[in-house]
Amino acid sequence: MRLLKSSCRSTEATKCASRLTTSSPDFADLYTPFDALVFFADAGNGDQFGVAMRANREVYVWNHENDSRTWVAPSILRYLEDTMSGQTKV
Repeated sequence: MRLLKSSCRSTEATKCASRLTTSSPDFADLYTPFDALVFFADAGNGDQFGVAMRANREVYVWNHENDSRTWVAPSILRYLEDTMSGQTKV
């Protein structure tokens, strides 16, 4: 539940981070392209949750320290269910 509350309070920060990571030339040099992800939530530690823009719409968490992407859930609905039950871990 903490992640969900944190995500709700950080909507503007998530939108700002999403814009920066997709448009800044500085990020292009540092990170793998973010074209396939749309960020929708902040983990509260700098990491971002994103939904894949492929047919399966799986949810991943992007680690801002090492640029890794880790699978979190098969859908946004499942991500929300897991987050509300405390099963989503970063």
